[in-house]
Amino acid sequence: MAARSGWHGALRPSTVHLVLPPPGPPFDRWPVQIADEAASFYLWYVPPGVFAVQLHGSSVTLLTTQRLVRLMDEAREERAEEIRAAGGMLVFHDWSRPDGIDRAASRFLQAAWKKLRREDVRAVYVAAKLNPIATVVLHTINGIAAAMTGKTNVLVRDIGEPLAKHHVPAPTAGSTFPSKVRSSAR
Repeated sequence: MAARSGWHGALRPSTVHLVLPPPGPPFDRWPVQIADEAASFYLWYVPPGVFAVQLHGSSVTLLTTQRLVRLMDEAREERAEEIRAAGGMLVFHDWSRPDGIDRAASRFLQAAWKKLRREDVRAVYVAAKLNPIATVVLHTINGIAAAMTGKTNVLVRDIGEPLAKHHVPAPTAGSTFPSKVRSSAR
């Protein structure tokens, strides 16, 4: 099945030329499930309850966080029994490319974390090379995550390490991301 990109198949003006580079390691050999050029990310789902995200923009934006949270919420809803049986979501964020996070994106992520329950999350790993201010913001979000779910985001240098630790395989060829969002094929 073809990878989905864009957002609800919306048309963009012909003067806009967005190019999302191919996924980088360790996701460069994974079949693409979601590629969102406007929000500059790739997103994958591997049963049971594993989400992987790779951001490619220079900054984490409100658009990026809104789309990621919406897709992940819809997938959590669609695969609720499977995720619950696995002990919650296991999330891998590769944020090694952006160097900052917008204030609105930070607020949005904080609000999203406040909606989660303890049983919703197994663990969250974040590989980030953010500027010092963005790092403080990420630690603030981490504090909220800990308060709401009892778990903290584990900051790592290389997202490949926790993927290997948890024995997360690449999605199978032809697998799709579980979401009601139907966007145009890439």
